[in-house]
Amino acid sequence: MVGQVTLDETESETYCVFAELLGDSLRIRGHIGPALFQYGHARRLSESSGQPERVPRILRKLAFLERCRNRYPKALGYLIEAQARLGDRGDAAERAEILREMALAEQAVGGLAAAAKHLSEAVDLATEMSDRATLSRSLLALGSLEELRGHRELGLDYELEGLRVAEQSGSLTEMARASIVVGTGLAGMGRTAESLGYYNKGLQLARLLGNLRLVAYATMDRSACLIDLGRFDEAGRDLLDAEGAFKILEERETLALLRVYEGNRQMGMGHITSAKRIWRMGFEDLRRQGSKIDLIRGLTDVGMLCVNRGQLGEGATYLVEARGLAEELGNPTLQSEIEMTLNRIETSAASR
Repeated sequence: MVGQVTLDETESETYCVFAELLGDSLRIRGHIGPALFQYGHARRLSESSGQPERVPRILRKLAFLERCRNRYPKALGYLIEAQARLGDRGDAAERAEILREMALAEQAVGGLAAAAKHLSEAVDLATEMSDRATLSRSLLALGSLEELRGHRELGLDYELEGLRVAEQSGSLTEMARASIVVGTGLAGMGRTAESLGYYNKGLQLARLLGNLRLVAYATMDRSACLIDLGRFDEAGRDLLDAEGAFKILEERETLALLRVYEGNRQMGMGHITSAKRIWRMGFEDLRRQGSKIDLIRGLTDVGMLCVNRGQLGEGATYLVEARGLAEELGNPTLQSEIEMTLNRIETSAASR
């Protein structure tokens, strides 16, 4: 029921609106399975009630949830259908959102060039419409993509612009998302202490909004930052909170990445045997069901950590695997950084 109205007794035109809104509510709270059911129901009702203009948006929301479950081909299938249903003359804002979502799915499977093209189109559309929320999200996604391609300064510039636009929009959700993304960009450049302030702001806003996904990502990213700063007890609490949230969200790939972070924390505290055991389990899961991007991130972090602690052979093993994946993604900056570290390992080993 909604208020005193039983949905089963309402007209299908009204019911499809309620079904989509219920799907939105479930998605924000992290209940992916029920949200998928409601969106599927909303799609069928939109078709049967003569409201086909609603379908592309619903398909995009279905694609988002499938992407969160690492079902990238299914997500792309929904988005291709959404594009076809919308056409070239459809709602420009929705076209931009579909392009952004498509880019994120392509990015996850390593299609960075195609993702960049779609994000540039999304930014242009959002700029033409002066749609600040869509523009902020597109700029943030483009910034993250440029960082993956090795253009960290450019990526951070896009992200900071996305944050500025989010603040102009007045949307707390967009401000929370942008703060988290900027924090990640700064952390990737080694500006760890600075990134913590952005994570804290994003987490505070996400909790205020009750947005479980944003809370989960802010908490996870904050934990990695705290590990780098040597604040291991705080990081442990954040990792537990993030694990609970991602179990609700059913994001197995991210749970595997959290294991890698916990291994980093254990290593930082000097628990070497425990760290290696946890890393092994985390990387097994990432190789089996994770994206190349998260696997590279984990392998590089662990490889560098091992090298910095004098475990050169083990560090080289992780970094060689990361280098191969970076070559596949076409990230010359990351390849160069890894190569420099591997050369340093060889030089050190030769001098012994």
